[in-house]
Amino acid sequence: MATVACEQTQQQEYAATLRLRPLAQRGPTQPVLLAGADSAQRAAVLHDLTHTLPDGTSFEEAATFWEVLARAPESRIVVLAGDLEDGSARALKHTLSDRYPYVPVISLSAPALAGV
Repeated sequence: MATVACEQTQQQEYAATLRLRPLAQRGPTQPVLLAGADSAQRAAVLHDLTHTLPDGTSFEEAATFWEVLARAPESRIVVLAGDLEDGSARALKHTLSDRYPYVPVISLSAPALAGV
């Protein structure tokens, strides 16, 4: 019993020293980079993302391979909404993973179904 009382006293002392402080103001967050050649498809994905991600999330859009390569290092994540004007989403995904392994990449393009 004495051991339990001692542990409870230590926990109470620790809790008494624990203080919460307000979160520090953060600077601008890294944008989500949305890429794809089809502007209607990008708009549909952007609509879904703006309703899913937290308020204040910023977005950038790109339609070409070079735009994505230029903006990816400063992006929080790259979302590929289909192929680009000058290349496939698959090729871009591989290039991004080689050049910027620290940047997450999501491809929303579905692979072609064989025999359909």
